[in-house]
Amino acid sequence: MTQYKKYLEDNYTKGTIENYFKGITIFNNFLKDRKINRAVINEFKIYL
Repeated sequence: MTQYKKYLEDNYTKGTIENYFKGITIFNNFLKDRKINRAVINEFKIYL
């Protein structure tokens, strides 16, 4: 995650980075302990 954040900081504005991390946080909280797969992604889309 650190490398991803560094990449974002080098290429995007602060507001964009905050929005990306907000989305990642929401997805992570939704996942809980589940592994990412197509079914979970579809559930997340419905959740949104």
